Amino acid sequence: MKKKIILLVLCIVVLLGIYIQRITSQPNSTEIPASETIESNEIKKEIAIPRAEAFRLVSYLYYTDKERSKLETKLGFKDVSTSDWFYEYMIAMYEAGFHNQVDQVNEKCYIRPLQGMNAHEGEMLFRQIASSLQLDLSMLYQSSGVNLTQGTTEPVTRSEFLSLYEAVVEQLKDKKPLVTKQTLYILSVDESGDIYTDRGQYYGGELFYEKEDIKDQSLATYIDHRVEVMTSEDRIIYVNKEVETPVQFENVYIVEAKNEEMTVFVEGITKRFRLESTLEVPLEGIVGNITCQDGVVKSISVKPDQVTDKVLLANEEYIELEHYGKVEYDSNFRIYKIYGTLEMEQTNSILVGYSNTKFVLNENKISAALITEPISVTNLRVMIMADSYKSLFHDEVTVTCKKPFTITYGKKEKKFKGEKEVTIQADSKYLSKGRLTITADDGESKIKLLSVKRKQGNPSYRGSIEISATDRGLVIINEVPMEEYLYAVLPSEMPVSYGMEALKVQAVCARSYAYKQLLQNSYRQYGAHIDDSTAYQVYNNYAETKETINAVKETCGQVITYEDEVITAYYFSTSCGSTSSMSDVWGADGTYEYLQGALQSKERAEYIKRMKDLEPNEEDSNVVAVMNENLKSIDFSDEMVFREFLEKKTEKTIEEEFAWYRWKTELSYEEIKENLESKLQQRYEVNPKLILTEIKTNGMTDYESLPISTIGDVTGIEVVERKPSGIVTKIRFVGTQNTILVCSEYNVRTLLAPTNSIIYRQDDSKIENQTLLPSAFFVTDQTEKGIKITGGGYGHGVGMSQNGVKALSDLGYQYEEIVAYYYRNTHLKNLYV
Repeated sequence: MKKKIILLVLCIVVLLGIYIQRITSQPNSTEIPASETIESNEIKKEIAIPRAEAFRLVSYLYYTDKERSKLETKLGFKDVSTSDWFYEYMIAMYEAGFHNQVDQVNEKCYIRPLQGMNAHEGEMLFRQIASSLQLDLSMLYQSSGVNLTQGTTEPVTRSEFLSLYEAVVEQLKDKKPLVTKQTLYILSVDESGDIYTDRGQYYGGELFYEKEDIKDQSLATYIDHRVEVMTSEDRIIYVNKEVETPVQFENVYIVEAKNEEMTVFVEGITKRFRLESTLEVPLEGIVGNITCQDGVVKSISVKPDQVTDKVLLANEEYIELEHYGKVEYDSNFRIYKIYGTLEMEQTNSILVGYSNTKFVLNENKISAALITEPISVTNLRVMIMADSYKSLFHDEVTVTCKKPFTITYGKKEKKFKGEKEVTIQADSKYLSKGRLTITADDGESKIKLLSVKRKQGNPSYRGSIEISATDRGLVIINEVPMEEYLYAVLPSEMPVSYGMEALKVQAVCARSYAYKQLLQNSYRQYGAHIDDSTAYQVYNNYAETKETINAVKETCGQVITYEDEVITAYYFSTSCGSTSSMSDVWGADGTYEYLQGALQSKERAEYIKRMKDLEPNEEDSNVVAVMNENLKSIDFSDEMVFREFLEKKTEKTIEEEFAWYRWKTELSYEEIKENLESKLQQRYEVNPKLILTEIKTNGMTDYESLPISTIGDVTGIEVVERKPSGIVTKIRFVGTQNTILVCSEYNVRTLLAPTNSIIYRQDDSKIENQTLLPSAFFVTDQTEKGIKITGGGYGHGVGMSQNGVKALSDLGYQYEEIVAYYYRNTHLKNLYV
C-alpha cells in the first residue's frame, strides 16, 4: 500500500519534463486570455504553444503509436481526464523520464495542459530532450535561430517551438529517428482520416497547422498541394508549410485522358486532374509519368511498349521472362490489377510459371506490370530439396529418363537417348544461359533424379525439370500440372492403406492448401511456388499409386471454400482428442471460424452428418437436441481437467485406438540443457519476441526480448499458458544463469524435443530421434533428474487430423462429410469452373 501511495504522489506531481509554475499563487504562467482559450479540444489561434501540444510532439521523439498505446501509467492531475486527446501523450512524456524535471509541487494538482508554455518551461524541456537524446543544445539554438537560455515568463510561440523541434529532428536524422521531415503531395483525404499522397498512404494526428498560423481544418485543406510535414512512421504529426513546386508521378495507370481532363490510378486511388492544355490524342489504359501542380497536369509522358510472357523468376532486382530473359525494374516499378476493380498489388502478385501479366517496358527496364486476368491454375512449380530435405541447393544434379529426353538451354537443344545419365554442375555449358529445362520427348515419361534420394529411392517426376545456378548451389524446379502434383503428395502425406474416402479427403485438402500456397508465391526469387518438404506438403517422398491417382481424379478440381474463398486447409497426423484454433497455435489475427478447435467426439461427427442431410433452412429438433447434449465444449486450460483427459481418457473420441493418441517420455535436465544450447539462439533469431528473458528490477519481475544462447544448468520447467484446447503455448525454463519464457507451440516443441530419449506410444511401440516433441498437448511431472512428459497426438493440432479421417471413414462417412466435420461452415467448389 505504501508503494502505491508513493507512486500516486509521483504521478500527481508529474510535470512531464516541463517546469510547472505555481499557477494558483504566482503570476508568471503564460495564461491565454479567456477569449482565446481552448474549447472542445480544439486549439485556436493563440500566443503560446499549449503544453498539451508540446507533449504530443515531443512524445513522438520517443515512442511510435504502437509503443505508446502499451504504456499504462496513471496520472493524477485534477484538470486531466483519461478521455482527453492529450492524455496518452502526457503518459508517454512521463515514461520517457520527463517527471525528473519537477521543480516544485503544484499544491492543487493542476497542470493546465491547454494553456501556453513559457520560455522558462521550454528551456527546461529542450535541455532534457538534448540530454536524453545526446544532442548539442547550443547547436539546436543556433540552427533554429531560437534561444531560450534566458528563459522568462514570455510565451514560447508555435513558430519558436517548431523551429527548435525541427532542429532536434535534423540532429537525429543519422540516428534512426522516429520523426522525419518530408514533402508530400496530398492527393486525397477520406472520411476516416486516411491520407493519400505521392509517397503512399498516411494517417493524421489530432491537430494540423501551418508553422506561422493556426488552422481549424484538417489536411483536406491541402488536397492538390505539396506540403512540408513531420511524420512518425505512417502518421503525419504536423504540417509546416505549403511548398510551391510541381510534383512528378511516375508509372501511374492512365485510365482515361481526353480534352481537358484525365483520370489516373495513382498510389491506390482513382484521381481526376485538369489538363493545362487540351489533349489532341485521347489516352486509355496506358502507363506513363505525369507532372502536376495545384491539381493541374502540366505534362504527360506515356510508355506504350507492352509485352506478355511467361514469368520464370521474380526477385527484388529483376524479373526473368521466358523469351526476354532478365529485365530489371524501373526505380518506381508498379503493379496494377486491371481486371475487375482497379487495384495496386504487392510484388508477390506476379506469379512465376504464368503469363497473365503484361509488362510495360521503357529503356530496357520494367516500369509496370499489368495483371490482366484472374489466375487460372494449371501448373505448380516445386523446388526439389536435397537429401533428407536439408537444403534447397544441390552441388550437382544427375538425371535420366527411360525414354529419349531433351535439354533445352537458351535457343539450343541437346537430345539424349533413353536411360542416358547426364550430370549437371555449376560450370556446365548447359547453364551458360542461366537456366536449362529437361523434358521427355514423348511428353509423358518421367524424369528421374539420380542425385536425390527419398524413401522410395531415386524419385521420378512428371512434367519438366528446370535447373539454374545460384551463388549457393544449383536449384531444381519441377513444373508439373496441379492434379499430377497431387498424385505424389497423397502417398507422401497419408498411408494409401487408409482407403479411398480418406484419400479423397486428403486430395481435397492438399489441393486447397497447394492453391493458397501458389498464390503466396513464396519462392518467386528462385522461380518456384513451394518446396517438396513438410514446410509445405511432402511431395514424391513415396511414389504415386493407382489409388492416389484415382482419389485425385475422383475429386478433380475440388477445393474447400469459406465465404467463396479457398481456405488454407491445414492438417496434421493425430489429435489428442481435441484440436486447436489457428490463432492459438500461430497467433494469427482473425477468428478463422473454419479452423476452430473442438472435442473430437463421435457425437459431433453424427451431428455434422445429420446437418449435411438437411435441406437449406430445414429444422430438425432431434439434431438440435444432439448438438445441445453432446457437442459440449470443455475448457482444457484448467490443468487438472486436461491432465485427467490425458491420463484417464475421460472423454470418448474418434482416434483413441491410434498409437499416437497417447504417448510419454522422460527428459533429463542435462538433455534439456543441451537442447536449449543448440537451438535457443536460432529460435531467438527467427522471432525475438517469442523468447523472453526474465528481468528483476526493484523487486518486480518482467520479461524482455534479449539475445540468449544458454540459461546455464536447468533447475525447473513450468507450463505458463495452456489454451482451452489443451495446447501449451508458453513454458518457463528456470536455469542457474537465466530464466526464460518460451512462447508459441512450435518453440515449445522444439526446445523440449526428445532428441536422445525414447517416446513410448500407447501401443508400447518405441520412437527415437525426434527433433520435435510429438505435440504441444501435454502435462509435465518433475522427476529426480528432469521431467516426465505425458502427452497426446502428433502435429500442430489445427484443422484436419489424418488419423481422424481414417477413423471417420471406417465408420462409414463419405469424404464430403469428413471435410465438413473438420472445416466448419465450408463448401466444396471446383477450382477449374
